[in-house]
Amino acid sequence: MSATRRTNFWPIVGVLLALLITTLCLVGATACKGQEPGCRFQFNPPAGSALLSVNVNGDNRSIGYLNHCGLCTGNGYVIESQTGLYGNGVLRTPLSVYLSRPYQVWILYPRDLYLGQRAAAIAETFVGRPYRRGSSLLPALLPPIIPRILHGTPYGMNCVSVIRDAYEAALGQPLYGMRTPDDICRRGDLFTNQPPPPIQVPQTLEEELRR
Repeated sequence: MSATRRTNFWPIVGVLLALLITTLCLVGATACKGQEPGCRFQFNPPAGSALLSVNVNGDNRSIGYLNHCGLCTGNGYVIESQTGLYGNGVLRTPLSVYLSRPYQVWILYPRDLYLGQRAAAIAETFVGRPYRRGSSLLPALLPPIIPRILHGTPYGMNCVSVIRDAYEAALGQPLYGMRTPDDICRRGDLFTNQPPPPIQVPQTLEEELRR
C-alpha cells in the first residue's frame, strides 16, 4: 500500500508544477500586455528621468565610464540620439526596446517632477534632428552666446545634448559642465536616484470629485 501511494503521488506533483508554470507564464504575459516587442517587465519612469547606460560587451568609445543616455517621456518612450546599429539621429524609442539592448542601465529621477515634464516635452521636439558627435562640448569650447544662437535650430545633437538642452530650455538658463553621460550623474541639483513617492489624493478631495 505504501508503494502504491508513492506511485500515485508523482502524477499529482506533475500536475501542480504544470499549473504553476502556466500561471507564471500568464503573469509575465499580462505584465507586458500593451507594450512594444522586447518588453521584459512593467517599468515606466516619470517624465524627465534620465537613463544612463554602458555596453555590457565593454565596447565604450565615450569619455568616462558611461557611454549612452536618454530622456524618458513618461509614456513609455525614451528620447535619445544614436548613430549606427539602433538608428541615426534623435529618436523616439520605446522604453522596452531600449531596455532590451545589451546595456547595463541606471536611472536618475527628476528632483522637480514638473520641471521633468517640461524637459521631456521639449525633448520630443528634438526628434528627427541629425546626430552629431561632440555636440555636448559646445558650451565648453565656444563663448556662451554661440550655443544660445544655435538653440531652436535643427543643429545636430548627441545623447547628452538631448538631455542638457531639454533641461536648459525648461529652466530658461544654460547648464554648464554637462558634456558626458558621467556629468549627468553629478547633477544632484536636477536628478536623484530616489524614485518619487506616489501622489496621494486626500480622501476629502475624492469625496468632492464624486459629487
